[in-house]
Amino acid sequence: LAATNRLDLIDPALLRPGRFEIVLRLTPPNEEERAEILRLHLRGRSIAPDLDLKTLAALTPGWTGAELAALCRRAAYIALERHLVLGGSGVPRISQDDLLAAQTQIAAERGGRVDD
Repeated sequence: LAATNRLDLIDPALLRPGRFEIVLRLTPPNEEERAEILRLHLRGRSIAPDLDLKTLAALTPGWTGAELAALCRRAAYIALERHLVLGGSGVPRISQDDLLAAQTQIAAERGGRVDD
């Protein structure tokens, strides 16, 4: 079992029968699927009531499930940092602003790349 987004770099000998002979091509999730992936990765976390995952999904075309999971983790770190700096009490909540800040940071790291 292997995964890559650069099949063109795989030695053809590895794709022969008896090795990695079956190639499954997966497309990036659509907007509705991205919203669901975000919902799943935020499940069990403390979130603010103002979250609009549809808006966030619209801002992430071409993002993979792994990148969306990273977005949720980064937003949690941003929320925690904000909470500590402000000296908040209780459990920090992930807000829409935290998710948007995380999206901006990750988009910059991706270099605006959209996967095919």
